[in-house]
Amino acid sequence: MTHWSSANDDEHTPDDEYQLGDVDQRVTAILSLAPSASIAWIHAVTLRHIKDRRANANDAEFVLRHLSPTVVSPEIVCTESRDPRRLRFVKFVPEANRHVHVSLKLVESSVLGAVEYKLWVSSAYPLGLRSLTRLLKRENFHIVG
Repeated sequence: MTHWSSANDDEHTPDDEYQLGDVDQRVTAILSLAPSASIAWIHAVTLRHIKDRRANANDAEFVLRHLSPTVVSPEIVCTESRDPRRLRFVKFVPEANRHVHVSLKLVESSVLGAVEYKLWVSSAYPLGLRSLTRLLKRENFHIVG
């Protein structure tokens, strides 16, 4: 499992892309994802964006530390109602008493005539209890059991 931190920022070039891990099979079943969409990816630019958008370094470090675990084994998942290609994964981090929210996009591509799907992280941030409650009311979430 990869731990992203500000310490390794200089190691990334804008074109780099990284595999975060295999998404739990229960999640792929709940969301009816194609087998090729069972691996989550992230671009170096997105990593930088996640880090730069956080109000303080502690929030950025928290999100980056828990990015892979949230993508690999989320506790709550959904497909956005306005765009079914957009997914949301949420995981509670007990030691911090906070949630991590990761937005992903299901991207279709054609390779030698075969359709392939990839899951790409588009955003990630800490999520407070009030924000989680609002989000749960807006979207059709599933508990991963």
